[in-house]
Amino acid sequence: MSKIKCEQEKCKYNSNKYCMKDGIYVDKHASCDSYEEGAKTSNTNFEISSLESKDNQIVCNATHCVYNNHKDCTITHLNIGKEKDSANCIDFEEMD
Repeated sequence: MSKIKCEQEKCKYNSNKYCMKDGIYVDKHASCDSYEEGAKTSNTNFEISSLESKDNQIVCNATHCVYNNHKDCTITHLNIGKEKDSANCIDFEEMD
């Protein structure tokens, strides 16, 4: 399980730059396949400290990433960036 910090402010799962979705899928190009543009998830029931401690399941299909262990992302703090209409895995590191 990892903590996901997300810079894609258009995603409906983004709450104060933390991913509120229990699990995400990263595609073979290291983009967040779970990204959905829309109204943000309400965080009225959460304080920032609880957002920072939330753990998320990450299923990774970027088989050429050093953090991919049989589709399980092994990084403890994943950073998701923003592109125009998508979200990318900033921590993606290609194997040699």
